[in-house]
Amino acid sequence: MSAYKKAVLYPYNHTFEPVLRHFDQLCISAEEIAVVSPGGLGFVGTKVEISTKHGTQECVVTNSLEEELRDSDILLVCDYPSNKYLDQLVLKAIETALEQEKTVFCFCRVHEDQIEKWNRQKGAKNGLLRYWGTNTQTKDRFTPDVTQDLLEPSVPVIQIMGISENTDKFEVQLILRRLFEEQGYRVSQIGTRPYCEAFGFHSFPSFMTEVGLTESEKVYAINQYVRKLIDEEHADLLIVGVPFPVQKYNQTHTNGFGILPFVLSQAFTPDFTLLCSLYDAGKSNLFEDMSRYCYQRFGFPVDCIHMSSTAIDALTTLDKDEIVYNFYDQNEVEEAVRYWSTCDPAAVPVWNLKQKRDQEKAFELILKKLTNEVEEMPEIMIDFEG
Repeated sequence: MSAYKKAVLYPYNHTFEPVLRHFDQLCISAEEIAVVSPGGLGFVGTKVEISTKHGTQECVVTNSLEEELRDSDILLVCDYPSNKYLDQLVLKAIETALEQEKTVFCFCRVHEDQIEKWNRQKGAKNGLLRYWGTNTQTKDRFTPDVTQDLLEPSVPVIQIMGISENTDKFEVQLILRRLFEEQGYRVSQIGTRPYCEAFGFHSFPSFMTEVGLTESEKVYAINQYVRKLIDEEHADLLIVGVPFPVQKYNQTHTNGFGILPFVLSQAFTPDFTLLCSLYDAGKSNLFEDMSRYCYQRFGFPVDCIHMSSTAIDALTTLDKDEIVYNFYDQNEVEEAVRYWSTCDPAAVPVWNLKQKRDQEKAFELILKKLTNEVEEMPEIMIDFEG
């Protein structure tokens, strides 16, 4: 654990929100935290809550990067949706911090040539630059020896999947990790973001997305990887965040065609599956359709659903030919969750895991499932047409 007096987070944006809410799980701590965002992103002037080792800290987002950097120890460069405008601002911020001999923890992706340039010019040997933008920390940790050896993991597996991007999948991974560790469980975990190592667990192994192995070889490789991880860490359970959505939207927005989730479904069978979903106020059959799809596609049921505040703006997406998201207020999410709680009690439960109440419900259901106290989980293959 590295402790500092003051940290500056920049450029704060929606993608980095779960990191603030679980900042106390990071391998970095700071007595004071300043949150800075460029104008135009819609965050300047808003209040954010940061979970720290000493409790929850509330601060107002500013756009005063230069002022905040002056008396800081470190700059935490947030992961963000890349565009030319932000890219230029971020590169300038990093260079400024390095010139001021700050320690920079970079959570966003930066071109390797730029990293090498900083290393040469700014002397990263002095510990000024720490790059978390890719999973290079564990890239060479495991070299799969692909054999025809497919065995189920020796401990229960909890799997987190997503209907879409921006459905809180990473935050749910952090929530479940916290819940189990607080109860004394030893957790092995593979996560969906490249900087999971900053939280003490493993980013998704690079051999699963790089060229080199066939899809069938990747089934054996990830099976070996998780079994080795469990043995080395003497884990009580394994939590796996599944990259990419579970299916394509259309021929334009393919989401990787759902290939990686399918490969994982062939490598091992999860004991509990949590599906992160788009916002649905009850005006569609989204949850029913996705539950049925997962059972038919992957061969295992969805045990519960987390409803995010995210919705796809269909008209703007069609107009811009890129996926555009809208984000509902948490009060609207809560209202929608209350509606679903009044529906068929035999259906898959729909919760908002950002709420402590629903975290406790999910944790209880997981424990019951893993200890075989649930005789029959919510049935997926039911007649949704009736």
